[in-house]
Amino acid sequence: DVAYVRLGHGPPLVLLHGFTVGSSRLTYGPSFGPLAERFDVIAPDLPGYGFSAAPEAFYTTAGYADFVVRFLDALGLTKVNLVGFSKGGAIA
Repeated sequence: DVAYVRLGHGPPLVLLHGFTVGSSRLTYGPSFGPLAERFDVIAPDLPGYGFSAAPEAFYTTAGYADFVVRFLDALGLTKVNLVGFSKGGAIA
């Protein structure tokens, strides 16, 4: 189960948070409104963070990247803009 927020209209913009304690999609919370004026903003809680289920096994950076690809596939998205903070940047 993946918790995420999706709002706005325009080109898809996926926001990936970092891995500090308490990290989640809310890292970008203050930016949602302004970004949603120009983009289809999608911000997931990565597995094991926020309100998303914990992964069954330890995820590497590549494993999280694979998760993002599968998540976007499930949303029917093939081309997106990625923004990542800290570890989210490495995943992006």
